[in-house]
Amino acid sequence: MKMNFLFSSIFWGSVLIILGLSFIIRIPVFRILFAMILIYIGVKVLIGKPLCKIEKNTAVFSESKFCASSSPNGHNIIFGNGTIDLSNIDIKDNSVTAKVNVVFGAGTIKLNPKIPTEISVNSAFARSKMLDGNIIPFGEYNYKSENFKDNENHLNLQVNVVFGNMELVKN
Repeated sequence: MKMNFLFSSIFWGSVLIILGLSFIIRIPVFRILFAMILIYIGVKVLIGKPLCKIEKNTAVFSESKFCASSSPNGHNIIFGNGTIDLSNIDIKDNSVTAKVNVVFGAGTIKLNPKIPTEISVNSAFARSKMLDGNIIPFGEYNYKSENFKDNENHLNLQVNVVFGNMELVKN
């Protein structure tokens, strides 16, 4: 069964009807539903399989390694651990924007020091360790590599970290 079923009107209509009936006949549906969800998540975590079909650029309850060589899509690490290697990004033709989100997880982003890079990090209850050694627990921080020039092609990295740990390292 596809994950899209959870977002369908049939699913939510059925859920609302069952909740309405449970109020009439006083069945503790919320407790049963909550317990079933926790059991499902627990079993999936124990056997090491993803909870649902996940995009190839997302790590959920798992450990993953991502490698981006041309224009990368966004990468997400959620309740997991991941390494994102951006050291082979091609910026010859134009500037490239890469987005990384770390939520309740840990991530390492590898960068090539020869590639001009502009980094914008937003942290909330997090530990974001930058290339210059700064650690950002809250707020926004902007960093530009030594070889960065405004009008030349560069890597624009946008990182969001919420209740997680993220470290930028030179490859």
